[in-house]
Amino acid sequence: MTDTDRPRIVKLPKMVVDRIAAGEVVQRPSSVIKELIENCLDAGSSYVSVSIEKGGLHKMIVTDNGCGIAKDDMPLVAARFATSKLTKVEDLQSIESFGFRGEALASTSLVSRLHIVSKRSTDPTAFQCSYADGAPTGKAKPLAGKQGTIVTVSDLFYNLPHRRKTNERDEYQRILTIMQRYALHHASQGIGFVCSKRTKGSETYDLNTANVPLVKILTERKIQRRHNNSDSSTTTTMEEEESNKATRKVFAQIFGSKLENQLLLLKCESQQTAATASSDDSTTEATTIPKQNQCHYSARGFLINPSLEPPKGCSGLVLFVNDRLVESPYLKRTVDGIYAGFTKSKPIAYLTIKVPGNQVDVNVHPTKRQVALLYEEEIFEDLAKSIKELLSSSVRSFAPSSLLPKPSNVSPSLAGKKRPTSSDGVTPPLTPGVPPSAKKRPVDPTKFVRTTKSAMKGALEPFLVQTKDQGTPPYSGTPNVMTPSTDGSSPAVDHEPTCALRFTSRDAMDLSVPGAFANVVCNCPVGGGGLGNDRATVIRSRRQMMVRPKKVVPTPCTYKSIQSMRSRVAKESDKELVKRLRESMLVGVLSQRRILVQCGAELLVWNHFEMARELFYQLALARFGGGANIGMLGTNGGINVKSAIEQALQLEESIATAAAHSRPCSPSVGTLKVSEINSRLAEQATSCLFDNFEMLEEYFSMRLSRKTTESPVMLEALPVLLEGYSPQPYALPLFLLRLATEVDWMDEQPCFEGVCRELGSYYAHTPLVRRTVSLPSNDNKKQGSINRNNGGTDDGSAALPSLDLEADQFVRHALFPAISYLLVPPKKFAETGIVSELALLSSLYKVFERC
Repeated sequence: MTDTDRPRIVKLPKMVVDRIAAGEVVQRPSSVIKELIENCLDAGSSYVSVSIEKGGLHKMIVTDNGCGIAKDDMPLVAARFATSKLTKVEDLQSIESFGFRGEALASTSLVSRLHIVSKRSTDPTAFQCSYADGAPTGKAKPLAGKQGTIVTVSDLFYNLPHRRKTNERDEYQRILTIMQRYALHHASQGIGFVCSKRTKGSETYDLNTANVPLVKILTERKIQRRHNNSDSSTTTTMEEEESNKATRKVFAQIFGSKLENQLLLLKCESQQTAATASSDDSTTEATTIPKQNQCHYSARGFLINPSLEPPKGCSGLVLFVNDRLVESPYLKRTVDGIYAGFTKSKPIAYLTIKVPGNQVDVNVHPTKRQVALLYEEEIFEDLAKSIKELLSSSVRSFAPSSLLPKPSNVSPSLAGKKRPTSSDGVTPPLTPGVPPSAKKRPVDPTKFVRTTKSAMKGALEPFLVQTKDQGTPPYSGTPNVMTPSTDGSSPAVDHEPTCALRFTSRDAMDLSVPGAFANVVCNCPVGGGGLGNDRATVIRSRRQMMVRPKKVVPTPCTYKSIQSMRSRVAKESDKELVKRLRESMLVGVLSQRRILVQCGAELLVWNHFEMARELFYQLALARFGGGANIGMLGTNGGINVKSAIEQALQLEESIATAAAHSRPCSPSVGTLKVSEINSRLAEQATSCLFDNFEMLEEYFSMRLSRKTTESPVMLEALPVLLEGYSPQPYALPLFLLRLATEVDWMDEQPCFEGVCRELGSYYAHTPLVRRTVSLPSNDNKKQGSINRNNGGTDDGSAALPSLDLEADQFVRHALFPAISYLLVPPKKFAETGIVSELALLSSLYKVFERC
C-alpha cells in the first residue's frame, strides 16, 4: 500500500460516535437496569419496581414514585450529554447524585425501543413520549397517570444481533443480583425494591422488600419528613436501631432467614471524623467535611459470623461508596484473607463507606463500576483492622496458658506416677485434669436414634415373639405381634443364655423408663425353628434388601440443545438433597403420590410421582440418540395410535360433561363410543406423530409404523428408560395425546425438551389403585356383599381408600430404588414441597418411649 492509498484521518459522524459510546455504557440488560435504578434514586423515590421478560432482551419495565419529569424536559431526556445533575466541571468534586454524564438513556435509545411515562406532583396529567437514536419520535402526549416515572425498554439490541445471543436465565439472575444489592443498602433509608419475571402471562416475584414491615415504617417516616420539610440527615439512636433491623430483615430475605441473628454489626470511622463529630454538638456527616489534606471516612456494615457456614452459592462483598454500588478487588481479597483465619467458608459481607466528595473520583470507569479514593490505603487498612477485631471478639477463643495444666492443680493421686507408653514407645497425650483410666461419658439413651436396620442396637424386634400355636412362618408377610398366653400373663421370650435380654426376673428391666432398651443388643441367632415346641422364638425382621439399579451413562451427543439441558440438570441440582437421597430408607407408602422416607434422624415425606417425573425426564435426556433399548409392544403389531387417542379424548369429554352436570362419572367397561369431532381430532394428532416418526425412533427409541397409506398407524415399541421397568398401559392414550398436542415440534430445543418431559410424566404413573365402592342402602346383607367384592367388610361399612398390594409393591421395589440411586434432584424440590420434613426421630423417640 502506497502513501497515497492510505486512508486519511477524518472526524467520525455523530451517529457512529454515539453507537460506539452506547456499546460501552449498555453492555447487557443488567447494565441498563443499574442506570435506570440510579435515576429512580436520584429522583427521590421510595419505591422501585422492575419487571423483566425473557432476560430483559424482550422487555424491561422500571417504575418509581419519584419527583417525575417536567413536560418541557421530555424532548431532552434521551439526548446525549443532557443532564440536570451538574453544569460545570467543578461540580464533579462534590457530586452526590448517581448520574452526571447524561449518557444512560441516550445510549439505551440507540440500541432499543425506549418509551417513558412521567408525572410530577404539580402537573394535572402525566406525559408520554417514545425515543429512537437519542431523539423523540414525536411530541409528548398527555395521559392519565400517578406521580413518578415508568420507563419501558423493548427489543434490546434489536440492531446488534450478536449481543442477543445470550442466556436469558443468566441475564435475569444478574438483574436480580443488582436489585438485591440496592435493596440491601437502601433498606435503612426506607426504600423498597420489587423484582419480578414475566413468563407466558404469569408473573413471579423474586424480590419484594417494600412489604417488609420495618422498611414500610422507615418509608412512611421519610415521606412525613419530606412533607414537613424537616432535616433527614440527623437520626436518633432509636431510628438508627430501626435502620439496622430493617437491613437485617432484608439481608435475611435475600440470603436466608438463618442469617438474621448471625450478623455482626460493623461501625468504624477515622480519628479525624470522630474528633470532629465529638467537638460539634450536632451530628456531622463525613461527606460535609471540606478539608482535603486529612483522611475522613465513616463505615458501617454487616458481616456473617465466621462460626456459621453461609448458604451454598451465597458469598461475596457488597460494597457501596457514598451510596454508589462499586467493586474493589483489593478490599474483597482483604476480607477473604481475614475470614480465612477463622473459617474455610467464603464470607458474606456488606459494607457502606462515606467519604467527603472532594476525596473520591467517580469518573474513572465507563460504567461507574469503580471509584478512586484519595486515601484508599489508609481507609482499607483501618477497615481490615476493625473487621479482624470484630471477628475475633465474636469467636470464642482461649489463651494457650489457660489450656495447660498448672502444677498446683495436679491431683495428688497422679503425682509421681509415670505416664503409660504404647507398644511403639510413644507416650500418649495426657488430657489436663482427666485421669488416663477415665472412661468416656456415656450417651443419654433417650438421645439414641437408630438410623438403619443393620444396627440392632436399640431394636424393637427382639421383643417380638412367636409361639408354635400361632402357626405363622417367620417371613410369611404378616405382622409379627406379641400374643398373650392363655393364663393372661405376658408371653415368655426365650433368649439364648448369652443374650443380654435373658432375664431371671420381671423387674430386671423397667420398660417404662425412657431409653430402657436403647443400649441392649439381642445376640440370639435369627431363625424360625429348632427351639422346641414349648419355647417362643425370637423374631428379627430381615434387613431391608434393595436392588440397586445400574448407573445410566449418558450417550455421546453433539446437539447443543441436549448438552444445554444436561448441563442445566447438573447446575440446578441440590447437592445436599442428593446426599440425603442416597442415604434414604423407605418407611412406607402413604398414598398414590406420597411415601414416608427416613434420612438419618429425619422423617421425610416425598411426592414420589413428581420425583419419578423428573427421574424419567433425566433418563430420557441421558439416553437421547438411541441410548435406550427398544421394548416391543405385544405380538399383534403394536397399539393403534388413533384408537388410543380417540379413547383419551372421549374420556376427557365424558368427565367434563359429568362435572358440568354435577354428577359422578360412572366407570365403563370396554371402549367408549367416539364422537365425530373427537375422531377428527385424533386423526390430526396421529398425523402429527407419524410426521415425526423418524425423529422419534432415532432419538427416543419410539417406533411408529404404517404398512400402507390406508393402514392405521401403529405404535410398535417404546424406549426402555430403566432396565426391568415397564410403564403403565392405562396411561398410554393420554401420553400419545399429550405428545401430539403439548410438544412444540417446530423448534429444536423445545421439541426435545417436550418429548423428554412427556416421557417422564408417562413413565412416572403407578398401577391403578383399587378402591372400595360404598352404596347407600338399608339392606345390610346386600351392602355387605358389595363391600366384600370390593375389599370391604361384612358389617356393611366400606373399607377406607388405600393403596392395594400391587401398587404398594410397585412403589416399594421399582420406583423408590430408582429414585434414591439415580435421581439428581433440583433445588426446587425443597422449595415447592416435593420433599418436606415431617418430624425428627429424636423427638418421636421420646414420645413413643412414654406410650
